Amino acid sequence: MNILCRSQQELKKYTAERDVCMNLAQDLQRQCRWQIMKVGVFLEIYFDNQPGFMSSDIPPVPHVKLKPNEFLLLTVNLPDYDEVVGFRNTLEAWWDFLKPQSTFGEKWCLSKLKNDYGSLRLTPGTKYIPGIRWVIFDPTANSGKSAEECWDMTDTSARLVTNEVLMAATLLPDLMKDWKKRLLLVNMAGYQFYQIDDWNSTVYLGYWDNIQRLKLGCVCSSMSIKDCVSPTVRDVLV
Repeated sequence: MNILCRSQQELKKYTAERDVCMNLAQDLQRQCRWQIMKVGVFLEIYFDNQPGFMSSDIPPVPHVKLKPNEFLLLTVNLPDYDEVVGFRNTLEAWWDFLKPQSTFGEKWCLSKLKNDYGSLRLTPGTKYIPGIRWVIFDPTANSGKSAEECWDMTDTSARLVTNEVLMAATLLPDLMKDWKKRLLLVNMAGYQFYQIDDWNSTVYLGYWDNIQRLKLGCVCSSMSIKDCVSPTVRDVLV
């Protein structure tokens, strides 16, 4: 092969790779603009644009390098309000804001999870910090593992999610479609839920496939299910 042919092939390869990168960057920009718009609506509805929780408080989109399985996710953790802890306020607000796509049917939430505030707790070591921030969300983490197994994670750069699952379901509709198609059980393994005395469960988002109903329920923390994931998030370093 002569030098000219080789140079032309290398140029074509470079051009193709450049086009792929540009398309991915454009997709990410569109995805982030959509998230910013939706979060602006969320803030107006659920926190009445209070100081620190206004559209103008949304941080700029960070420049980060994502792995193929990762997403940039805009998160909102509400503060304590009206004697209800912040993570509980956030769970209720995002569950209410989440609108199932038409193929998903109705929503259903376990009654005790909805009504018994004392039974829902953060797992030991899980930090809850109110505010608006971008994080790197990995929806494929800990595939097939029980929540209990995930609590012994050695990767200190990532942490188990709580309400980020509901945020991702709202702000990343293509990801939601994939969860539905695969009938995944998506654990919020940063939560512990005491449904019956000391029986430790974890909260999950999933589906009843026979009636297409989106559900917020719980499963025993020690139970390993093949079609489950326990997503993680990483902070964006600025």
